[in-house]
Amino acid sequence: MLDPALESARLSLALAYARLGETTLARALAAPWSERGLASAQTRLTAGLTWASNRTYVPAAEAIRLTVPGDTVRLPLATARSPGLLWRWQVERGSEEGNRLWLALDAPWDGVARAQRLGWRSADGWFVTHQRWEGRALLTEAGRRGAWGEWSVRHWHDEARRDGVRVRLSPFAEFSALQFLADAPIDAHRPGGWRLGGALGGSAHWQWQGAAFRAEVSVEHWRDTRAYSPWLSSGARRWVTIHQSSLTVTPVHVRHHLQPYVRLWHEGQASNLALFRVRNTSVEVGLVWFF
Repeated sequence: MLDPALESARLSLALAYARLGETTLARALAAPWSERGLASAQTRLTAGLTWASNRTYVPAAEAIRLTVPGDTVRLPLATARSPGLLWRWQVERGSEEGNRLWLALDAPWDGVARAQRLGWRSADGWFVTHQRWEGRALLTEAGRRGAWGEWSVRHWHDEARRDGVRVRLSPFAEFSALQFLADAPIDAHRPGGWRLGGALGGSAHWQWQGAAFRAEVSVEHWRDTRAYSPWLSSGARRWVTIHQSSLTVTPVHVRHHLQPYVRLWHEGQASNLALFRVRNTSVEVGLVWFF
């Protein structure tokens, strides 16, 4: 039997994590109420205002070097990073069976939505996501996620030869943060060919002074099996390392079905090819309304 003095705080924390999408933590914290019929169906509306240092995700390099027969040419890039404010909206609906449907929009403070994301995930792990950028279809992905990892088929609408089948394997059930990665091309002439790599991540959560904190860190490393392009670095095989870190702060106690939050986020992509080096840091303040 739970101590009544701790029960309210634990349930509030479980609901807070559920509204931020951390369903695994939410279920663990809410386990004592599962037999009492704690409802899993809910609609969640999130509205956030974000300042981003590179909201258009332009490369960090000022120029790239093109390798041409007998010479190397320096080509300047339009690297005027565009720091500024973004509105972020997301509506999500969960069902009693555990299915989820969501729609997310990103829009600059002074313009219309640039990025749209629509997704669906079933209780047994099947999922479909669709992304658009500035009104054009960008990427559609469908697959299945489970305790063993994830597989998906990815279709790039702007350049179909980039399509592939991606697999993330988690060989150690007790340490799912370690994954082996593979991305097989559907088109045999895809730049770079097969992509192989690994990923490692971790998270921590704690409470202090009436606030709940969650920190996350992840690193992915990919390597192509053949040259990405003979024009870039004399046909070098591309490697890319993606690192992401975030800190989310929310109140422990939820009032009036509203959950404010603050999120700090940093992501970077390093590569031996300057064209693929990207950095972005953002601060987001928002409110989650659940009903």
